[in-house]
Amino acid sequence: MMRKILLLILTSTFLGLLGGSSYFYLRDRFGFVNPFEAIEGLAIATIFSVVDVPGTEGININLKYKRLERLGTLRKEALAYVEKFGGAVPSYVKEYVKGTAVLTGPSSKYFEQPIPLKIRLKGVMKYHYEGKKWSMRVKVRRGKSLWGMRSFSLSDPQRRAMFLYWLLNKAFQMEGGIGLNTDLVKVKINGESLGMYSIEEIPSKFLIERNKRREGVILRFDQEHLKEGFDLFSGTDQDEAFIRARVEVVNSKVENVSAQIARAVGLLTGFQRGDLSAKEVFNLNILARWIALNDVFYGWHGFSWPNMRFYYDPILGKIEPIIWDAYDENKVAPRRGRVLRIDDSYNDPTSAFLSKIFQDEGFVEKYMGQLYKMSEPSYLDEILKYYSEEMKYYIWRLKSDYPLYSTDKDIKMLYDNQEYIRSTYLKKDKRLSLESSRECRFEVQNLGPLPIILRQAGDRAEIKVFLSSRRFGKNVFCADESKAQDGLLKLSYTIVGKSEKVYSENLKIKRN
Repeated sequence: MMRKILLLILTSTFLGLLGGSSYFYLRDRFGFVNPFEAIEGLAIATIFSVVDVPGTEGININLKYKRLERLGTLRKEALAYVEKFGGAVPSYVKEYVKGTAVLTGPSSKYFEQPIPLKIRLKGVMKYHYEGKKWSMRVKVRRGKSLWGMRSFSLSDPQRRAMFLYWLLNKAFQMEGGIGLNTDLVKVKINGESLGMYSIEEIPSKFLIERNKRREGVILRFDQEHLKEGFDLFSGTDQDEAFIRARVEVVNSKVENVSAQIARAVGLLTGFQRGDLSAKEVFNLNILARWIALNDVFYGWHGFSWPNMRFYYDPILGKIEPIIWDAYDENKVAPRRGRVLRIDDSYNDPTSAFLSKIFQDEGFVEKYMGQLYKMSEPSYLDEILKYYSEEMKYYIWRLKSDYPLYSTDKDIKMLYDNQEYIRSTYLKKDKRLSLESSRECRFEVQNLGPLPIILRQAGDRAEIKVFLSSRRFGKNVFCADESKAQDGLLKLSYTIVGKSEKVYSENLKIKRN
């Protein structure tokens, strides 16, 4: 009897140690918040290796042998070029080859014949060409479309932040913005399974109609000046190329095209050159939601100007952003210096695009109001609840190919980012200082990362002076020494976007 008890104790201890070590391994290696999520993921992958997740679409791309071989050759040349010269892959590797496709899943019943298309490799960096899952761009030919798209990209879900990019697009649509049609599909090429791919539509009139907008021009900045001798990671090179970039029209086949193109290109070019302000060019409400939402979702990658796409609203006569390329395609990870665009370490006061946006007081007020709203946990709660059913099937499809991917980890990252924004940026801290300069003997400076409205300086009557954040625009005010009392200058201010709360500071006047 004692031997059985001892054996039971030893077995329980062994299993406990095994389970504990497995938990820490899963937590440290894959980031699992809950170890049972790993068990669930493995179960999902096992089940859906036999049958598809309900509603799963699939595409079997068929290419002639020489055309498939051509893609393989171009891929090898892209990798060899980067290995030798570094930086981005050469543009010549993005050559289309023709083929056909047969669908599987719910949509297959609408297509009795193979669908003509052409396909090429896509991506700037080498990781798009490595491994089994190459990134690809597909165009459907002969006036046909697939899943409401005539052109779309296929990427490893890891290049699209697994499920975060899908959720970001849904959230932006919830905010009245233009979100992309993005999902997961099973991909085969000539019968060889490549697993689940992220599918993402290329902006077109179908995107505009789906988002309940009047057909209008879609714009981007051309990247011609990024090709030769360009440092991808140099802010100076980025700004110089931005200033030289032309505004391009992505879709030219729209009603009243000449008038629309002239108006749309004129607006964006005027903003680029500094001739027009943000409020003259953009729909500020949508622009503020776009930037604040991406801040909360860690979508900083989409704010590099080559990654931006815009829609011209012919009714309002204003431009609004489209969610596009929001995430670093190599790895999604918290970067504390890249959380808020208003305090982004990548953007100094001379930053070509964002500095122009954040010098507009009307925009800053709308942005800060959205940031206060979107950084609350209840905001994310509402999004996750609203899309919970769609999200369930999306995650099942994802885990059928990536069983050890932790959804909980990414969701926790979003909540942690909200908390970081609230505690680091939106809390009260010391923001003002009093210095002397050539222009002003007593210069009130806003040292904080957030813009403020200075309401009072000394015993002066109430004032209203906008002081921008430390990175953008005007952030100083010339104070009157005679308004000080007992060597102290009393200042009161509100943080932009939260005007009901008044803060006060007494700054000591230093006399030389």
